[in-house]
Amino acid sequence: MSYAKGEGLKKMSDALAAWDLELQKPKESRKSIHAFARERNIPFTTLQMHITTDESKRIKLGNGVGRKCIIGTEQQGMIVDMFAHKERRNEVVNFSEALDVLEQMCPESSRKQLDQSLRRTVLAKVSTASKLVKKSRTDNELGTHAPASLLKLYSKKVHGDVSKLTKKEICAIALHYFGRRYKESSQKPALALDLRALISAQPMLLPSALEAAAAEAPSIANPSEAHTGSR
Repeated sequence: MSYAKGEGLKKMSDALAAWDLELQKPKESRKSIHAFARERNIPFTTLQMHITTDESKRIKLGNGVGRKCIIGTEQQGMIVDMFAHKERRNEVVNFSEALDVLEQMCPESSRKQLDQSLRRTVLAKVSTASKLVKKSRTDNELGTHAPASLLKLYSKKVHGDVSKLTKKEICAIALHYFGRRYKESSQKPALALDLRALISAQPMLLPSALEAAAAEAPSIANPSEAHTGSR
């Protein structure tokens, strides 16, 4: 449990207030710190770090336990953006390069300190940003692929048969025209079944998009030659 916010913060606040009252009792009738910590269901070490008389070691109420991050929020955001930018350009993410930038932004800290702080705090955000970039890239790729996939679906050869599309084509149509995101790694029969259900629920949506699809992918098929039924 975190004692820096939410329920944990209230629990610690109540405990510190109760401990102040405990200290006002005669020493012989006062509870020990260990007994008090057990009674409050707070780890002894955590409680001790909040009530120690040594101000240099005392954790102020609302602050978390552990080492303070030496990389500020603004610097963290810049590093995350740098990694995300490289990810978008399909460039290799260089950890050492990030440290070089941080050394310039945080000259008061050693490279070793920055390395430890970067690994402890920033890399999780970088991982999240990387996943978002990859997701966006996949969506864009499917969006580009969707018009040609739609024209193929309604071509004379495929004749509206969803099972004759590739998994990527099924996913492209589902995302671009219905706003439904499917995993390309899923089994094709399941993907085809889901797309058929979407088409059945809105039977006129795809036929009405044929002309626009032909304009976006004119070399694939002529919408006037496309079959407008589905099955």
